[in-house]
Amino acid sequence: MMNLLPPEQKKRLVHVYRERLFVVTAVMVGVAALFSTVVAWISFVSLGIEKDILTKSIASRNEAPSAEEGRIAEKDIIETKEALTLLSSDGDKERVPVVVIEKVFSEQKDIVIEGISYSVSSEGDVSVAVQGIAPSRSALIDFSVRLEHIGFLGTRVPVSSFVEESDIPFSLSMTY
Repeated sequence: MMNLLPPEQKKRLVHVYRERLFVVTAVMVGVAALFSTVVAWISFVSLGIEKDILTKSIASRNEAPSAEEGRIAEKDIIETKEALTLLSSDGDKERVPVVVIEKVFSEQKDIVIEGISYSVSSEGDVSVAVQGIAPSRSALIDFSVRLEHIGFLGTRVPVSSFVEESDIPFSLSMTY
């Protein structure tokens, strides 16, 4: 139908069609931009809310110990309480005050103590045996000298002077 129009009207009609095409394209681009902005904003807000929820749950998890941690801590408390009860009982002659153990451990420095056994004689003398691993014979001798300086008597180094190796297992017997 456009072919039947005079050239002047054809130009005007093409111009009107181009204007309409531009307006429709601009509206479509605007709607697409608006839609993508709305979707992006909703995603941003929902991620912010989710982040806040996760932060609060992590904070509350760190503040309140879990039931498993509570059971483990309770078990440790009971074991410690039993150990202290055994160490502080007056009727048991085979126990020694914690002070003796603390003195041995305070002087250990480079010595690895694997075990301490002790007994109390009927006269009240405390016999202590310390088992462990020494890095060298000289470190073991230094350890026994330090123990003698804090009140232990008769510490004998049971390792021969010919031993030159490292990580020497030992067992010291002494009285306190």
